[in-house]
Amino acid sequence: MPAHSSSQFDVGISRRRLIKHIVAGTAVSSVLGRPWLASLIADCTPVQAGAGILRVKLSEFPALQNDGGAVRLSLNPFVASSTSVTPFYPVLINRVAAGNFVGLSSRCTHMGCVVSAYDEGSGGCLCQCHGSLFAIDGRRLSGPANSALTKYRLFFDGVDQLCIEIPGLGFSVTPSVADSPVGPRIRLQFAARRNVNYEIHYRKSISEAGIVVTFSKTQDGTATETVLTPTSNGTATIFVDRPDGSGFYSVSIQTLEE
Repeated sequence: MPAHSSSQFDVGISRRRLIKHIVAGTAVSSVLGRPWLASLIADCTPVQAGAGILRVKLSEFPALQNDGGAVRLSLNPFVASSTSVTPFYPVLINRVAAGNFVGLSSRCTHMGCVVSAYDEGSGGCLCQCHGSLFAIDGRRLSGPANSALTKYRLFFDGVDQLCIEIPGLGFSVTPSVADSPVGPRIRLQFAARRNVNYEIHYRKSISEAGIVVTFSKTQDGTATETVLTPTSNGTATIFVDRPDGSGFYSVSIQTLEE
């Protein structure tokens, strides 16, 4: 992941793993005019308008194999001791018992600091700013906070995948043909958020896994970039080379385990 030069985004915790392919916008066909209506992964779709689905494979997170295990995933750089976290707070995923998982916002309900992942030693999810403590299911246990952590809608397929609905995370992708001297291209446009890392994935068929593809920020430029990190909110436009035959593109968000 590219380093952020601004000292505002100081996580203060070592980032151990880069997770990909777990947050996706709508898929679009490389054969324009043929919309792909199937989900990228046959799991679940958001109920709330504008929400997105955070897809998590339990097999990739050893901590979630045991009761009391927990992980914290960040969708963007954040300030642990500040209310200026944008645009998304890290997501807490806790295993209460076998088959029983909860997804929570890490935003402390006292003054908006970032709450740590659940820790059995401390007996909960601790806010380092003012000492509020929350239970594994998000209930307020002690401290100045007067309400529970926000709980996200979560679906478990009973095998290996969690789907967590995150408000404001969803976005759609609009494709169009781009005439370019470098060859056939598709223009992809979507509503992007600042300081979030986006990747473009391509799959030839529904049964195949998506692969990261390069893109260009200009219609005639060389497609050599793999990560887009907007510096402001707005419509992002990128250009991908159009392969022979059919296939599908999606825009995904890079996510970090803290």
